[in-house]
Amino acid sequence: LSLLSFFAAALILLFAVASVTATEIPVYEGESIQAAISVANPGDTIIVHNGTYTENVVVNRSNITICSANGSAVTILVSNRTDMHVFNITDQKNVTLEGFTISDVSATLNATELNMPVNAGETTPVYTTLAEKPGAIKITSKPSGAMVLVETYLGRSRAGETPIEITDRPPGNYTIVLILRGYLEWTENVTVKAGKTVKREITLVKATGDISVTSEPSGANIYLDGRHKGETPYTITEVYPGHYTIKLTLEGYEDWTKGVDVTAGEEVEVECEELTPILSAINVTSEPTGASIYLDASHKGETPHTITEVSWGHHTINLSLDGYLNWTTELQVKATETADVHAIMIPSSIWAGIYMDNASNCVIKNNSITNRGHGILIASGSNNTIERNKILNNSVVTTGVRLESGAINTEIHDNCFIDNQVHAWDDGVDNNWSRNYWSQPPGGQSNYIIPGTAESEDKDPRDECPLKQSA
Repeated sequence: LSLLSFFAAALILLFAVASVTATEIPVYEGESIQAAISVANPGDTIIVHNGTYTENVVVNRSNITICSANGSAVTILVSNRTDMHVFNITDQKNVTLEGFTISDVSATLNATELNMPVNAGETTPVYTTLAEKPGAIKITSKPSGAMVLVETYLGRSRAGETPIEITDRPPGNYTIVLILRGYLEWTENVTVKAGKTVKREITLVKATGDISVTSEPSGANIYLDGRHKGETPYTITEVYPGHYTIKLTLEGYEDWTKGVDVTAGEEVEVECEELTPILSAINVTSEPTGASIYLDASHKGETPHTITEVSWGHHTINLSLDGYLNWTTELQVKATETADVHAIMIPSSIWAGIYMDNASNCVIKNNSITNRGHGILIASGSNNTIERNKILNNSVVTTGVRLESGAINTEIHDNCFIDNQVHAWDDGVDNNWSRNYWSQPPGGQSNYIIPGTAESEDKDPRDECPLKQSA
C-alpha cells in the first residue's frame, strides 16, 4: 500500500510540474517586446499592454503567443528602422500574433500422227503439210492485276490478268494490250515463234502524276485549283496531267500561289521556302517610365515605346530598370493587331508590415496593418492563417497581402482589404481566400479574382467590413 501511495504522489507531482510550465510574460509601455521574446519558452504567452512600442521585432521562438492586452486600438507597434520588417517570423512554427496596430512602415520597391493403208508389193505416196509447233506469250506487270487483251486480225480477245502465260499460240504477229485502272494503257507488238515463249515484264505508267508540297513554316493549308487537299508537308496523288494552281494559306502569313504542270507518271515538287509573315506591333508602357524593353531577348528601346514589325505568334517581353525588380510577361500576338503591354515596376526593396519566410502553422489575426509597403508578405511556409485583420492604405505599388510561390495551404478569411493599390496577390499553392471584404475599387458582389499565377478567387466576398473601426 505504501508503495502505491508513493507512485500516486509521484504522478501528482509530475502533473503539477507540467501544469505550470506555461508562463504569461507581461510587457508594458516603455519595455521591449523583443526582450520578452528572448526569455520566453514554448507555450508561453507574451501579453503586451496599452501603449505605443517603437521597435522592430524578430520572433525567434516557436510555440508562443504574442497578444495585446486590450486590442489593436490601444496597442501600437511602430518601426524604428527603414530597412527592416516590423514583425519578422522566420523559421518558426505555431506562433500566434494578435491584437496590434502596425504602422509607419517605410517602403521602397510556354510464260502428225497419220494413219495410211499400205498394200503388199505397192508403193503408197503420202502428201501432207507440216504444222509448226505453237509458241507462248508470258507477261508480268508492275503492278500486277492488269487485264491482258490479245489482238489479231480477227479482233481482240481477253486472255486474263497479269501475271499470265498465254500458250498454244500459232507462230505469228500479235498485239498485246494491258489495261489497269489508274494507269496508262500499254500496247506492244510481239512475234511468236514455233516452240518459243515470248516474255515481257511491263512497268505500267500511272495515268496521273503527283504534287509534293512543302513550306516554311509547315502547317500551311494546301489548295489545288481552289480545293483543299491537306497541310504542308503533303503529297497530292492521282492528279491528272495538266496545268494547276497551288495556293498556300497560314494564319499570320500572306497567301502564296504558284502554277504547276503535271505529267503522267511523274512527281513535281512545289516548295515555298518562306511564307511572308503579316507583321503586327506591341505597345509597351510602364510605371515608372524609362524601363529597357527586350522582345525575345532583343533590346527594342525604353518605355513608353511601340515595337513595330512584330511577327504573329508567341513572344516574351522583359523590362529592366535600375532599382526595380525585372518584369516579364508572355503574350500571343495576332496578325495585323497591336498588343498593349503595361507593367507596374516593383522596387527591388519592399518592407512589409508582417513578413513570413519558412514560417508554418502561424496565425495572424485581429491586426490593423497600415503602411506603404506590403501589408503581409509570406515568402514561404505552410498551413498559416490570416484572419480578421484590417489591411488598408498599402498604396505604393504594393499589395495588402502577397503570397509568393512558397506559400502553401494558407487560409485568408474574414479580413478587410481597404484602399490598397493592389489588395492581394497569390503565386502560391492551394491557398484559400473566403469571406473577405474588398473595398472599391474593385469590390462588388461577384467573386473577387485574386491576381497572380495561382488563379485564386474569393467566392464569397463580404458586402461590408465585419470589423469595427479602430479608435
